[in-house]
Amino acid sequence: VNSEDYIGKFSDCFPKYPRSNLVFSRIGVNQNIFCPKGTKIADLEKHLRDEDKGKLANIKQAVTFVGKFADWKRLDAVLYAAQKYEAEFPDLATMIVGSGPPEAIELYEGLAKKLELKRTFFLGPKGQDVLAELFSASEVGMFPSYKEPFGMVFIECAACGTPTIGANSGGPTEFVTDDIGVLVDEVDNWREEAGAKKLGESVAEQVSQALKEDWKGKSRGPKCVPFVSKSYSTLAQCQGMLRNMVEWTRPPRLMFHIGTNNWQRQGEFAPGSGILHASMHQTFNSMYGVKCYSIYPSKNQTDPEDDPTFKIFKLDHDIPICESVSPNSSYRWHSMDDEQFAAYRKRLEDEVCAFMDEVEKKEGREFDYLISHHAFTNAMAGAQIVKRRHAEGKTKVKHFNFVHGTALKMYIKEKDGDPEYPMRFLKLAQEHGVFNDTEGCSGIWVNSEDYI
Repeated sequence: VNSEDYIGKFSDCFPKYPRSNLVFSRIGVNQNIFCPKGTKIADLEKHLRDEDKGKLANIKQAVTFVGKFADWKRLDAVLYAAQKYEAEFPDLATMIVGSGPPEAIELYEGLAKKLELKRTFFLGPKGQDVLAELFSASEVGMFPSYKEPFGMVFIECAACGTPTIGANSGGPTEFVTDDIGVLVDEVDNWREEAGAKKLGESVAEQVSQALKEDWKGKSRGPKCVPFVSKSYSTLAQCQGMLRNMVEWTRPPRLMFHIGTNNWQRQGEFAPGSGILHASMHQTFNSMYGVKCYSIYPSKNQTDPEDDPTFKIFKLDHDIPICESVSPNSSYRWHSMDDEQFAAYRKRLEDEVCAFMDEVEKKEGREFDYLISHHAFTNAMAGAQIVKRRHAEGKTKVKHFNFVHGTALKMYIKEKDGDPEYPMRFLKLAQEHGVFNDTEGCSGIWVNSEDYI
């Protein structure tokens, strides 16, 4: 599981699953992408909106915010902070990366105008390569979210050698230390203007201190990359997963991943679970003695022409989601009727089996490991695939699951009687039995201790 918090929550939903095969897997960042780029302020000009080009002439330093425009990301506090530090540092710019619904964009850009911010630039959503440039050119990254589930953006920023400023709640409390950044005190009334301003003042104080003390060049910046390399690189994460699989079963050879979201390719942005799957796929394939194949769903993308290691599970609708609306989809599993849901699972099972058969014929050996991403449809399909292959005489493959969180949140809402989430899929998963014992699933990773 990808959060320590998730471990307990997973066990609450599936109490029969042995705790010995359920561990916290720290999310990793791809250090081939997120690394110090040597980017200068002038290099950021190309990422500005047309109406803002030319406004970096007198700018010598920058700070960056990255996040979707949702209230809990607390961009309003960042803008109030910018009002403070813009007055103190006339050569400092603020880069705002992200987007949201039209009303949220209007709200935050309207607030920036109301505060008369002169050097705060809204860049819209950006891909990973651009984020790495922005982090590399910045003095600090500012991410004061309220109870951020994990906080991958902190790790991505630190991987570029840049300290971070966050809030003392949620996932960042598990890993942000004085060596790489600082967490400001929480504010109870942060949804009110007075609370947002108070939080903004705390952030502004830390930005001021970071610039005056040169955190980036002297105290904290030099410690950021080694910190990420040791504990939070995709390589470190995948090495840990391999150690788990060896312990839980036997040394890996051939591996297959069933992804839950699209990868970032063919001009389409990817959510976190898609980025993580792509990064794992690439990292496992870079490791000695391992060959990894994958499939993931997409309405818009097509099979690659130059990479036989992955395929698209083609959809004629948006990628189904468990409990939250993403920039890529608002199509919820609960909107499917039983017949549609069963047909989806059966087609996924058939296409995965066909791809695995094709690979095994080419490789001349059977798959050792099958990893399903998300503790829901893919997990049940994974268990069915193992049973199906056993019936065909292929008894080698072992099934594992990586819990990304949203399915677990959906199960919890069903358990708690949320009217928008009638009891349906948790009961289905429990009755299916995929998480009743290690026969259906040999091991599980969660990305928060709490999820276990």
